[in-house]
Amino acid sequence: MNRSTKLCVASLVLGLAAVACDKTAQQDQDKVNQAQQTANDKISAAQTEAQTKITSAQVAANQTITSANADFMKLRESYRHDVQTNLIDEDSKIQKLDDNERTLTASKRTALDTSLTDITAKRSVFVTDINALDQSTATTWDAAKAKTDQAWTDLKGAVDKASPTL
Repeated sequence: MNRSTKLCVASLVLGLAAVACDKTAQQDQDKVNQAQQTANDKISAAQTEAQTKITSAQVAANQTITSANADFMKLRESYRHDVQTNLIDEDSKIQKLDDNERTLTASKRTALDTSLTDITAKRSVFVTDINALDQSTATTWDAAKAKTDQAWTDLKGAVDKASPTL
């Protein structure tokens, strides 16, 4: 074989080797691209699933909050109604005391006047506490209710003390 034939054969072998290498490199690149696409698809699916779970959890939390707020509003309104009823009952007792004052002797009238002044002050505190209930939130409810209950106890005690015969 002469030199030019050898050179041609060598060039041809090198060319075929280069083509084979390019084919292998292209196959490797295709595998990498496919693996990357599979990974991207899995990431996308995981992100979608996570977002769905977050949204579902938020919806459930919002429903729980809404339900709790509705329950609190019912509780507050029921309590407010009860204390308003108590106030109406005490107001009728206070009115009876005031009406009876005119028929009492001077010494008893003076004692009742002092009691009525105290009762009026305690009633005012109780009414203020009732009105403040509307502004109470779930976090401040226990304190507002306790304050109103104490004002009720004070008012009722003062009325009961002033009217042993009623």
